[in-house]
Formats: sequence, C-alpha cells, structure tokens
Amino acid sequence: MSDIAIPYSPAIAEHGRAQPDPVSLAIVTALVAGLAAASMIVAIGAITVDYLDFLPFVIVAAALLLLARYAEWRRLHYLTYDAARMSAYATLGLLACGFVANAGLRLGFPLIDADLATIDAAIGLDVAAATRAAAEHTAAIQFLAAVYNASHIAVAALIVGLLFCGQRVIAWEMVATAIITMQAVAILSVFMPAIGAMAHFNLLDLQGNGLPVGAGVYHLAAFEAAYSGSDQVFELADMEGLVTFPSFHTVLALLLTQGLAHTRLRLLGVAATCAVIVSTVPIGGHYVIDLVAGFAIWALTVTVIRRVQ
Repeated sequence: MSDIAIPYSPAIAEHGRAQPDPVSLAIVTALVAGLAAASMIVAIGAITVDYLDFLPFVIVAAALLLLARYAEWRRLHYLTYDAARMSAYATLGLLACGFVANAGLRLGFPLIDADLATIDAAIGLDVAAATRAAAEHTAAIQFLAAVYNASHIAVAALIVGLLFCGQRVIAWEMVATAIITMQAVAILSVFMPAIGAMAHFNLLDLQGNGLPVGAGVYHLAAFEAAYSGSDQVFELADMEGLVTFPSFHTVLALLLTQGLAHTRLRLLGVAATCAVIVSTVPIGGHYVIDLVAGFAIWALTVTVIRRVQ
C-alpha cells in the first residue's frame, strides 16, 4: 500500500508544520453528511428530539477534540493525539449513524424485504432453509453467535493494537472506513428499510430452539415502534441497531482483514472475516444481498480513502 498522509505527529512537527490530513477531512465530511441527513429527517418527519439526552456525548466529543489539539500544541506522544481524536470521531459517528437510522424509520418508506428475498432467490440462495439447517448444529451456532457479538470489540481492539505498534496509517484508515460506511449505511437504510429475514420468513420458532434468543429479532419491537410512527419524541433510549440493508456487520468483518492485511496475522484476519460474515445470516437475520451491499460500500469507501491520499 502506498504511503498515506496521516494526522499530526511529533516526528513530522520536528521538521516543520504538520502535513495536511485528508483522512480527517474525509471523516468530517461524512459526519457533516450524517448531521445534514438527521436534520432533514427531523424537519420532514416533524419529529421532536430530546436533545438534552445527546448533549453529554457531544460535550465528551468536544472535550476529546480539545485534548487532541492540546496534544498537538504541546507536541505530546502521538498516542494521545490519535486516541483522543479517534474517540471523538467515533462518538460523533455513532450518534449520527444511530440517529439517522432510527429516526429515519419514522418517515415510513416502503419495506423492501420482499425485494431482498426475491434477489436472493434469483441467485439460488434460500436464507430460510440455510438458517433452519444451521440451527440444527448447536456448537456451530454458539460459535457464530460469539463471533457476531464480539465483532465490534475485535475491531476496536485491533485499532488500539495497531496504534500501539506504530501502525498509525492503517489504524486511521480503519477508523475512517468505519465512520464513513456507518453514515452511508444509515442514510441508505432510511430509503430502503427492511425488517430482516428472520421476521420476513417467519423463523420465530427457532428462538431458543436452535438459535439464541434474540437472534435476528432483537430489534423487532423497536423497529415496529419507530416504523409505525407511534412515538414522535425521539430520545437516546430509542437508539437501536435496526439496519438490515446494507449489512454493517459485513463492514466490521472486512475491517478485520483490512487491519491485518499487512501483518503476519493476515490469515487470521481472513478467517475472522469469514466467520463474522457467515454469522450474519443465522444470528443477524440478514439476507445474502445485504452482505453483498455491505461489501460494496466497504470496497468503495476504502478505494476513495486511499485515492484521496
């Protein structure tokens, strides 16, 4: 991979001014897009927002950005700068993504589950049959549930590990990929909402009977409440993982390969990616086309990030 311009570092500062930071610019652009989408959703849907619920997280993000600026000014170790700035961006990114995806459901765009199921069938894939078959293998399902639930933590831990190993370029690329794809997935889900394969194919009998309780359906109550528009006051407690199409878990899976691709653990990264992607069907309740869309968004985002360098 070619060299990528990275945020401030004392090593750069010793020889003059810090280099331009296209990665942060790309992240901020994505955050602005997420904020703009959230504002439009609130205006169009006439949604009342309890902004005080979100204020503490905004204050924390602002404090972290100030800490990063202080670290830059005082020429502190790069870990202080990177950790503070990444944490701030991640906080804002999660807020924007969650707000858009959850509040956007209240606009009531038509569900696309039937279309997603039709596309899967057209390419010869039967998600319902595959899920029922997987549910018969208890050990495999337990393993898939573990990797599915641990994927967020694994990505965060990998970013931290890369920073401590001095791999700042790759760590920042991962952070940028995660935050940008988050906003893209959330915005797309507003116009193409889907309740998920588990509910669409009526696989609810597998709950606690082959599949862990909540697999693919943990979001149903929140989804139905938001989609019906029965509650027009949006609060922090309403934030749930409600997106089916595209699959953000597929992005998380691919981030593991992305982060380890240039290390001796690259094969471990590929194996972990494959395990998480497979888990998204029986545990996450996804259609296969959700995974394809998630892959496409990840690939496009990585390509853009590397080209802007």
